[in-house]
Amino acid sequence: MDSPFYFESEATEMAQVKFYMSKWWRLDNFAATSFNGWPTVEHAYQAAKFEMGPGETRTPEEYKIKESYRKMIRTASDPGIAKALAHTPQALTVVRPDWDDAKVDIMRQLLWAKVRDSNSTFVLHDLCSTGDAEIVEDSPKDAFWGRGPDGNGQNMLGKLWMEIRAQIQMEQADRQTESGA
Repeated sequence: MDSPFYFESEATEMAQVKFYMSKWWRLDNFAATSFNGWPTVEHAYQAAKFEMGPGETRTPEEYKIKESYRKMIRTASDPGIAKALAHTPQALTVVRPDWDDAKVDIMRQLLWAKVRDSNSTFVLHDLCSTGDAEIVEDSPKDAFWGRGPDGNGQNMLGKLWMEIRAQIQMEQADRQTESGA
């Protein structure tokens, strides 16, 4: 990512940065940090379930249903509603068949898009301000994307943010080396 910004860490002394309704709220998928025409990452993520998967074939009616869900999710008034729409019984019948295999890569792409969007300078600042601290999605409900109810979840969202942060830090170091700073 080519960014003219260099951010000093605000979290160098912290072992963990927990986000989910905290100081680091912009890292949350429900945060109202619009990008690429999506109100939130959650809206875009839920709508991605209704894209056509590789090699997927659908009847014209099923395709129409998928498209209607994408539109409803995009225009949902908040991310909770977007998520609920994607989890209705009818919606679940037309989710792309490779969703479980594709969802982490899709989330990675969406987080990068959020960081790269010119309206998201604050997201980039917040991410870089975490320094080298472990980033944890502090959700007590989600054991895949977050820490989960017992604190031992996979924290996949935190891991993706740390992967993106590492790439940004490497690019910043490369730019500093090139400029002789």
